[in-house]
Amino acid sequence: MTFKQFKISVFLLLVTGVVSAQKYNKKFSENFKTNKDVVVNINASNADVDVTTWNKNEVSVEAVVEVEGLDKNEAQKYLDNWKFEALGNKSKVQINANKNSFRIGGDNIVFFNSSDNNYPRVFQFDGDDEVVVIPEVRIPEMPEIPELPEIKIPEVNFEEIVTGLEDIEFDFDKYAKDGGNYFFQWKDGVNDITIKSKKEWEEFKKTDKYKEFKKHQEERKRDIKKELERVKKERINEKELRREMAKARAEIRKINREEIRKELAKAREEMHKVRKEMRKVRMNYSYSSDGDNLMINGKKVKITKKIIIKVPKSATFDLNTRHCKVKLPKTKASGKVSYGTFKADALDGGKLNISFSPVNISSLNACTLFLNNVTDAQLASVTNTTVHSNSSGLVVSNVYSNVEVNNKFGNLTIAKVHPSHDNLKVFLSYSDAGVDLKGINKKFNIQGDKAKKLKDGTVEYNGEFILISNDKKIEIDGKYSQLKVKNQ
Repeated sequence: MTFKQFKISVFLLLVTGVVSAQKYNKKFSENFKTNKDVVVNINASNADVDVTTWNKNEVSVEAVVEVEGLDKNEAQKYLDNWKFEALGNKSKVQINANKNSFRIGGDNIVFFNSSDNNYPRVFQFDGDDEVVVIPEVRIPEMPEIPELPEIKIPEVNFEEIVTGLEDIEFDFDKYAKDGGNYFFQWKDGVNDITIKSKKEWEEFKKTDKYKEFKKHQEERKRDIKKELERVKKERINEKELRREMAKARAEIRKINREEIRKELAKAREEMHKVRKEMRKVRMNYSYSSDGDNLMINGKKVKITKKIIIKVPKSATFDLNTRHCKVKLPKTKASGKVSYGTFKADALDGGKLNISFSPVNISSLNACTLFLNNVTDAQLASVTNTTVHSNSSGLVVSNVYSNVEVNNKFGNLTIAKVHPSHDNLKVFLSYSDAGVDLKGINKKFNIQGDKAKKLKDGTVEYNGEFILISNDKKIEIDGKYSQLKVKNQ
């Protein structure tokens, strides 16, 4: 390669780099003189929300939306259509960044608005030959409405069903005649037993588990009998049903079929207008709402939105965010956080509901916290707080006084209970939990006979159990759960 060719190559490479890295942004800035305990409401979606405190009785709001990958004109159209506002007075500041509208493609406007749909939405249009391909929606002609037929209600022999319940038994000889593979399985929150042969079945019948199984079956039979009796008593009156059907047939005869035909014709006309308008779109693009990226004519477009807020140290927050990365200082916060991430230095008070979002809180005090489908929840220190965890993975590093944890269908780890604690209650339901009681010199009253000691000294409880310390300052109540207690 000659020196001249080398210079040209370097020049083209630099130009390409500059073009690919080109970004356009728009900034918003608002400042409010407030009380030191101002309430800040944040209503946002698809944004990074970063809050810090300062020694001023002011709320400062800066918002930036940045577009990368579009030319200047197209980027500007998006920037102009991002709906952001910050309004306030001395006692309250309202921040809204929840409307995401996207304008692009000549004089056409296409909107991608936030909705209550929890799942990613993907839109794709094919712009070949300057025609947007939209599936044909056929609105049918008004059909003739048939007469409703007479309904015959069969008799149900409830006595036969109830009597049949007495003979519930698993017969391997009967099933083995077909030469297939049959097996018996008993599985619930406590037991998981599988039997694949008549020999195993006979051995199983000699065990205490079989007695427990029979007892369980008897309870089921009683429940089924009660349900059948209830259905029998509440069974629909046949004559009453026939009368209602006769009324329905009379109402159908009154339907104005001609009026319906006119409405269907209007709907077909509106659909034709929509298809005609959409044919004007001349771009091929796709969009997925589960991220910040779009693909337009095969090019990757990145859109980021940041909201930076500075507040007095005694300010409190009311949150309503979706698909946001939320970061808070030491504060009091209430509201809802969904489908994003949540991080806080310390929460002192408030009632917060977090769903489908990793959580990291350094200190939690005087709060009520709800976790729903949070696979990674880390609470470093908890005091005077109630935590409800549903289908989540919760790790509590340090427990102090007056803490209640309710865990359902998930995992719970309590790494340390401080000796100076006062009043810890843990309620488990279909949970897998571990509690470290190192340094807690207490004796416990234990209810439940399914306990065993592991090699490392950990005691494992299964099924239903209750552990209560003699001073009643620790209570762990489990149903259909597993609990491992260290240093008990």
